[in-house]
Amino acid sequence: MDNALLSINELHVHFGPQKRPVRALRDVSLAINRGECVGLVGESGCGKSTLARTVLGLESAQSGTITFDGHTATRWSGRNLRKLRARIQMVFQDPFSSLNPRMKVGRMLDEVLRVHTALRSAERKHEIARLLQAVGLDPAFTSRFPHEFSGGQRQRVGIARALAVGPDLIIADEPVSALDVSVQVQILNLLKELQQNTDLAWLFIAHDLAVVRYICSRVCVMYMGRIVESAPVDELFQHPLHPYTQALIAAAPDIDGAFDDRSSRRRKAEKTRLKGEVPSPTDVIPGCPFHPRCPKAKALCRKKEPLIMTFDEYRWCRCHFAE
Repeated sequence: MDNALLSINELHVHFGPQKRPVRALRDVSLAINRGECVGLVGESGCGKSTLARTVLGLESAQSGTITFDGHTATRWSGRNLRKLRARIQMVFQDPFSSLNPRMKVGRMLDEVLRVHTALRSAERKHEIARLLQAVGLDPAFTSRFPHEFSGGQRQRVGIARALAVGPDLIIADEPVSALDVSVQVQILNLLKELQQNTDLAWLFIAHDLAVVRYICSRVCVMYMGRIVESAPVDELFQHPLHPYTQALIAAAPDIDGAFDDRSSRRRKAEKTRLKGEVPSPTDVIPGCPFHPRCPKAKALCRKKEPLIMTFDEYRWCRCHFAE
C-alpha cells in the first residue's frame, strides 16, 4: 500500500487536559487506494468522525502521519490546506443542517465552483446543471431553497456539492442514517453508481453493517479509538476474527440470511454477547482495551495489549487469539 491515495500511520488524537485526556484516536493506521471504498464501522463514540475530521484538517493530531497522494498532510495550513480540501470532500450525516438554509441550491453550488475553480459564469451554470443531473436531480431545482427538498433530495445536493470540485477522495459520514429506509436505498444506489463510473476513493463511515456490506469493498472495525480488525468485506462477514466484530455481526438483523434458524442465531448471539458498557475514553485500561467486555478474555488479555496480527496485506486483527 505504498502507493495508496490516503495513508494514515500510527495516528493519535487527544482532547482535554493532559492529566486525563480523552483519547479519541489511538495508534490508528489505515490506507485507501484510488477507486476503493473502505468502510469504517463501530459503536457511537469510538472515533470514526474524529478520524474524518482529522484527515480534513479540522482536528490536530498529537502524533502520527497522514499522507495524501504522496504528500504529508498532517499539519498542512493556509493555501496548502485549501488545496487539500479541494481534493478531499465530505458528505455529512444530516442533509439539512449541512446546507445553508438562506442560500438557493444554484448559488450554493456556484459558490463552490467560484472559490475552487477558474470557470466563468456561463461555464459554472452549465457545470451546476451537469452536477444536479449526475445525482438524479432536475437542473431547474437551482432556484429552490434546502427546505423545499425532501431528505433524500437534500442529501443528493450534498453529494453534488462534494463532487463539484472534482475531488480524489470523498468521506461519507453516516450519509444515509438520517433518511427513511426507502430513501436510503436510492442514495446507496447513487453512491454505488458513482463508484462504478468514476475513479473516486471513498471512506464510508457507518454503524449499519448491512449498508457497509452493500457499498464497501473493505471494512475496518473501530473500538475505543483503535482499529481492531481490517478485512475485505466478504471475508469479514464470513470469518470475523475479533470478538468485537463477531458480536457486532451476531447482533445485526439478518445481514446475509445465514441464520434462518432463529434458535441457532439466538445461540450465536448469546455466545458473543458483550458485557457492560463502553468504557470512558479517559480510562487507561491495562492489557487489551476490549477485555472488560470480551466473552473470550483470558489472563493474557488483562495484562498485555495485543499487537497487530497480519494475515495478508488487507487482513489483520488486534487480538491475542485471532488465529
